Amino acid sequence: MWTSIIAFLLSLGALTFLQWQKWNAIQLTDLYLSGDPDTLDSYKIQTGVLAFCAAITFIMLIVVLCSYKKIKLVIAILKTAAVFMGDTPLILILPPVFAIITLLFWLFWMFAITYLYASGTIVAGTNPFASIVLSDKEKYFVLYFIFGGLWKNCFF
Repeated sequence: MWTSIIAFLLSLGALTFLQWQKWNAIQLTDLYLSGDPDTLDSYKIQTGVLAFCAAITFIMLIVVLCSYKKIKLVIAILKTAAVFMGDTPLILILPPVFAIITLLFWLFWMFAITYLYASGTIVAGTNPFASIVLSDKEKYFVLYFIFGGLWKNCFF
């Protein structure tokens, strides 16, 4: 973990260093010294990019230094989780099993809600499609089943 954090900070530092080299190279060109407008625009852009890279590098360094204890805690938690995963590898089966159970529930629920909605009276309309008119009792059945399906989904 510390290796990846250090590598991240070093890569940000290397990016800042490369931007500084580009900025320095523009300063040393004859076009910059002569006042060429394109070179001056390039210099301004490069100055902004350099300042941005330096600021991000500095901010990330401060964040890592201020979060040292929290990073140590996260590393300890990850080590414990790795030990748990090594001791109980069957825990990886749990999410796919519940995903399949939830999928089966939703397939049943869609079939059942379609059946309940289609249990109304079919009425021919003025357009080529028929419409379904539900009685108050049927509307309550549909609403109850929608609410029940969403409620049961919370517990899967």
